[in-house]
Amino acid sequence: MAILLSTVLDFRTKAPDRLFLFSIVRVFFILPSLIGTYLFTYNYTEPYVHPFFFNSENVFSLLWMVLSYRLFRITYSSRNRSLLFRSLFSLGTAVVTATAGYAYFDPSSGAIVDGVLVFSHYGTIYCSAFFLLVAVLILSWRLEAFWRSLDTGERWRYKYLTVGLVLVCAMLGWSTAYRLAYLRLPQDHLLLLAIILIIAFVFMGYALARHRMLNRKMFVSRKVVYATVTPIVFSSLFIILGIMALLSRLFGWTVPFFLQWFVVISGILGITVLALSERLRRHARYFISTHFYVNKYEYRDEWLAFSDLLQGKLSEKGVVEALYQILRDSMYTHTILIWLGDIQKGFRLINSDGDHIHEGDDIIAGDDPIVCYLLNAPYLYSHAGDSGSLRRSIFIERHSLLQTHDVVLLVPLILGNQFVGLIGLGPETTGGLYGHDDFDLLLALSSHAASALLAVQNAEKLARTSEQLAYSNISAFVLHDIKNAATMLDLVRKNAPKHMDNPEFQQDMLASIDDALNRMTKVQTRLSALRGEITPTIRPVQLDSLLRSCCDRFSKKLDDLHITVECPGSITVETDPEFIARILENLLINAKEAGAEMASVVATVNDALRIEIADNGPGIMRDLLPRGLFEPFKTGKPMGSGIGLWQVRQLVAALGGEIHALNAPNGVTLFVFELPIQ
Repeated sequence: MAILLSTVLDFRTKAPDRLFLFSIVRVFFILPSLIGTYLFTYNYTEPYVHPFFFNSENVFSLLWMVLSYRLFRITYSSRNRSLLFRSLFSLGTAVVTATAGYAYFDPSSGAIVDGVLVFSHYGTIYCSAFFLLVAVLILSWRLEAFWRSLDTGERWRYKYLTVGLVLVCAMLGWSTAYRLAYLRLPQDHLLLLAIILIIAFVFMGYALARHRMLNRKMFVSRKVVYATVTPIVFSSLFIILGIMALLSRLFGWTVPFFLQWFVVISGILGITVLALSERLRRHARYFISTHFYVNKYEYRDEWLAFSDLLQGKLSEKGVVEALYQILRDSMYTHTILIWLGDIQKGFRLINSDGDHIHEGDDIIAGDDPIVCYLLNAPYLYSHAGDSGSLRRSIFIERHSLLQTHDVVLLVPLILGNQFVGLIGLGPETTGGLYGHDDFDLLLALSSHAASALLAVQNAEKLARTSEQLAYSNISAFVLHDIKNAATMLDLVRKNAPKHMDNPEFQQDMLASIDDALNRMTKVQTRLSALRGEITPTIRPVQLDSLLRSCCDRFSKKLDDLHITVECPGSITVETDPEFIARILENLLINAKEAGAEMASVVATVNDALRIEIADNGPGIMRDLLPRGLFEPFKTGKPMGSGIGLWQVRQLVAALGGEIHALNAPNGVTLFVFELPIQ
């Protein structure tokens, strides 16, 4: 009756194929009850038992009629006539319930004579047999039409189910026809019915298990299934004990006392092992996911779980921890490895805490065959069905790395054309092979993880850029101006004992002091304003005069550095003379501090203004060329700050130009910057 009442839930769905599946499942689960009723009635001769037997058949008849209706709808795709069907079904249920009550209070509808149940015309037993015969005939009719409607390619899926249903129809049709014809039911018929229905039950069970509920999707939460495994195993123990006790009463069997306790203790031990063994639980989860569902994973649940794990992860370490966690929870393997990096620098192995580990052979270079393969393939699997020579050669070439870490499957962490890492997995703990469900889930998780990694990496770069910008605003253009002013004052102080009596030197000294004070004033202004950028003041300047005046002024202070100037005369350009002077000052001071004795400034004007500053210093370290020298905080001088040349690049960029450095073949260090002609 509980299974019968469950049909009320069908009114919540309209899909005919799902309703058909529900009816098949109900018939599959009620068959054991009907078989048990036949076996139970077979050994009981009291008249009061038989009304329950026939009421069980009546309930089965109703479910048989429901299945007929579902077959009709799925065969002809008929429109939903649910109101009429509900009315007829409700009426049938009421009649069955009333018949059950009447038969309970009036057991005289039949009598046992020499082990044979004898009944009269038009009584409850007669009517129930007639009702069952009608249900069997209708289902046989609809089953034949359903089989003919199937395509040849689809029949293989339903053949065992159809055989089981045909067996049930044949046996119940023969039994009810015999009852109605002879008004009697021998007890041997019950045993024969039970045996044949058991065979039919096996056919139906094989069909449902073999084809995963006939390839229909089960909309049952995996959490519900997992939560019921242990109670089912535990209750099965008591069901087995109950069946043993029932059989001992029915057939007079005896069960030794020690056997009963052996079963009890074994069952308790089995449940304890299942509760304590993670490996057994994982095997159970794997079996359920691969045998009772169309898909091995609930992709939506795994995606949402990973999204929840990523909440609040604002660093690369946090994203790696979340990725390790979701892979441990979803994949059936103990070996999980993650490499992070980029194509230029290679990929380093990261542990579950988000820290870099290992060196040497564990680093996967950007041009590694594995990376090159995964740039054009969604995964690299050692047990793939294809026999591609490229895949085999990769596993042979990188055998040492993959065998060391027991990796059989590699998936890229890639988003668009940005390759940020790799995921490596070991063999499944179940002994099975990875399939399409695993690949689909891994690709979804890897793209999600790659997006999160790129987001946090960009955020970290932005934070570093903001810090660097703040330092450049406050430190570079402020502190370096103080350093240059102090350098000029120091040079004046060193030359003072020699030239103090020289009036020209005295004027130059006063000008240098005034210049240093002006720099201090500008420092104070910048500190108070904290401007975000430097803006040049563009005005017409006579180039030759500007360069010579700057170099003459610097040569007096840098008396150990001989400076020459070459510039075509009568050329006027629009630029910021202060910016040009600061550029020359930084480069010439840099040449003197590097140990140069001679420097030259050569200016040419074609499509752009080109100024070359050359010196005979020791040259520039190779690892700082061509542009590393202009990066902030990088320097080749022992006491250098790495700010001066970066400031030069900023000043040149503010004027709309570019600068680069090189070591000339003749041992000359050369700085070249080009400015557009305004």
